[in-house]
Amino acid sequence: MGFCTRSKGDAVVTRPMTAPTLASLSLKEIKSRLRRSRLALDIPPYRPIIGCREPGFAEALLAMYHDYPLTEAQGFHEVSLEMLHWGSVWRFGRRQLRLGVNGNFPFNPLPLGQAYPMFEWGLNWCITNYLHERITFHSAGLGYVDAENRPAAIMLPGVPGAGKSTLTAAALERRFTLLSDELCLLSPELGTLLPIPRPISLKDASIELIGARQPDARMTSPVRDTTKGTVAHLQPPPPTAIDNLVEPVARLLVFPRYQRGARLACQPLPTGQAMLRLADQSFNLHLHGETGFIALVRLMEGVRTFELEYSDLDSALDCLERLAAEAPLQ
Repeated sequence: MGFCTRSKGDAVVTRPMTAPTLASLSLKEIKSRLRRSRLALDIPPYRPIIGCREPGFAEALLAMYHDYPLTEAQGFHEVSLEMLHWGSVWRFGRRQLRLGVNGNFPFNPLPLGQAYPMFEWGLNWCITNYLHERITFHSAGLGYVDAENRPAAIMLPGVPGAGKSTLTAAALERRFTLLSDELCLLSPELGTLLPIPRPISLKDASIELIGARQPDARMTSPVRDTTKGTVAHLQPPPPTAIDNLVEPVARLLVFPRYQRGARLACQPLPTGQAMLRLADQSFNLHLHGETGFIALVRLMEGVRTFELEYSDLDSALDCLERLAAEAPLQ
C-alpha cells in the first residue's frame, strides 16, 4: 500500500506540518519503543512499525531518520519489521539475528551487529514484494528542476556494483535531489516517479570516497562481512518534501557503469535496447500486463537514453548536469 494521494497531473502528498519527528524523542524513549516493537515512522512509501533490541540500532536509526515524522503506533501500518535475537538461532557457536516481516521470517539469519543494514534491506524487500500498484525498477533516481521550473528526474538503473549508489550520493553535491537510492516507483497511470528519499547504501571503497568528499555528512559506522561486503548508510538530505512531495516525470534514462581507470564515455543508447534493459531491471512489470507495457512505452517516449562509463566522479557529474540541461521539455 502506498502513502500518496493522487490527482490528475502531478501527484502531491500532504502531511500535517506539525507532525513530530524522530528527533523529538530522547534516545532513551526511542530504545524503549524499539524494545516493545512500538516505534512507528513515516518512511515513504510505507508507515512501518519497528522493533529491535540490538545495541547501536537506535543510534543508527536516529542518525539516518532524524527528521522523519512519527506516526501513531496504535494506528494502521502497512508493514511491521522486527530485528530479533533468537536464542535458538546459532551458527559457528554464535547467536544471530532474524528479520520478522509482519510476523513471518522470510530470510536466513545474519550475525549480530548487522541489524541496521538488515532493516534497510527488509524495507526494500517489502516495497518490491508488496507495492504492486507501482511498477518497480532496480534504479537510483535523481530529481532536478528543468528550464521551465518543473520537476524532472533522471533514472539510473544498474546491476549491483555498477556504481549507481556512489554516483547518486555524489550527485547531491550538485543541483540534484534524492528520489531514491535503490528503487524507482513508476505510476502506470500518470507516468510519474514516487520520491522515496531514504539513506543511501554505500559499499566497500565508496564509503571512504564519499566520506572524504562530504566530511560533514552523517554516516552509519561501517558493518563488515555482510552478504554485500562492508556497508554503511549515508543520511539523506532533510526530508522537508515529505510534507509536500511532488512526483516528477523522468526525462533521462542513464545506465551508469563504474570502470576503474576508464575515461569518461557517454554514448546514446538505442531506445529499443534501453527499453529491454530497463524491463530486465523491473521486479514486477509482468504483474501489470498490457497496462505495464503501455506505461513502459510511454516512459521511453519521454526520455533520452544513454550509457555512462566513468571512473572519475566529478567528470560523471558534469556529464549528468549537461544531459539534464539538454533534456527535452515536455
